Amino acid sequence: MQRTGAEAEQGSKIIIWSEASTSVSPDKEDELLKRAKELAQNKNIYLGVSYMALYKRGILPDGKIGKNKIVFINPQYEIETIYLKHIPVPGFEASLFEKGVSDIPVITTPYGKIAMVICYDADFSQFVKQVGKNKADILLIPGNDWEEIAPYHTRLSYFRGIENGVSIFSAANMATMGAADPYGKVIQEKSTFDFENGTSMKAQVPTKRVNTLYAILGDWFAWVCVFLTGACVLYMVITPIIR
Repeated sequence: MQRTGAEAEQGSKIIIWSEASTSVSPDKEDELLKRAKELAQNKNIYLGVSYMALYKRGILPDGKIGKNKIVFINPQYEIETIYLKHIPVPGFEASLFEKGVSDIPVITTPYGKIAMVICYDADFSQFVKQVGKNKADILLIPGNDWEEIAPYHTRLSYFRGIENGVSIFSAANMATMGAADPYGKVIQEKSTFDFENGTSMKAQVPTKRVNTLYAILGDWFAWVCVFLTGACVLYMVITPIIR
């Protein structure tokens, strides 16, 4: 909270924490959100609180023990939306964390329409496509990676921006944080490995979307390529037989 307040004092208007920045038990969750709402109101900011809510076994269905979520709060002390990670990473996370089932939220703010997904969610173009269909302007992506996939995983998210015509702001821990415009031009990048006690990144991104064909038609070009490739293979197989 202290670092968030300091960033707000320096003029940041939208602040997003990296994925799973903290963890809380259900009895402490209201207290965390109360402090976050007070901070958003006092500093006049939009605040995305990314954390893990951890439960005792038997409370959540299917043996799950946690929820990986973002709570997005406006300056009026209100929760705009609560988003659970839609696609947990296969293995440990998928076995222990409840999967989100809601659509990607799109929040109208004075700084454009803000959408958000969590880390691995952004790897799936078919899922993120709704960001473009719902005419978001900025996509926030809190993440948590590891050194071997930095900066590549963050840069992969820039493709989601190009496809859907939105600016990207990736607030990743143990990785490269990054921001890019709707054309994929990198505005700012910062490696968290260069800082012993963690760090933050500020970036000014365009707040107006760019209309794209992908947001309307989806993977049409890829399917056309598949069809043409299949037609060429079929032609090469059939032609010698006919002759």
